[in-house]
Amino acid sequence: MALKIRLDALQNEISIVERLLSKVQPNDILASKSLEHRLSILQSQLESAIDTTDQKASVALIFDGSPVRGSEIIDMNFASQALRQYQEIIFSVAYQQADGVIQKQSKKMSLIKRLKTEPFIYQE
Repeated sequence: MALKIRLDALQNEISIVERLLSKVQPNDILASKSLEHRLSILQSQLESAIDTTDQKASVALIFDGSPVRGSEIIDMNFASQALRQYQEIIFSVAYQQADGVIQKQSKKMSLIKRLKTEPFIYQE
């Protein structure tokens, strides 16, 4: 999976090499060939990275405020409401990206597949 930061770095380096290449003197064959070779390597790395871009992502939700006490206790009503709101945001973005064409059954599907949880104390 290509990270955006990796793609940006490759594009920036390509731009720098192209600028350097445009400033090379016509009689400086070694610099010209070296930069052309580096440019071709970078362009192939960028193409390869774009081809391997994955559509998966991960997210960390951080709860803070009065419903959170320390690193082990969180109010369950607060947590469930926050997760429900987050899931609705994700669904609305996915729905817009699909131009509103989402099968009926996928509306019932949980968009949060795997939730990493740390042990916590439930208190009423």
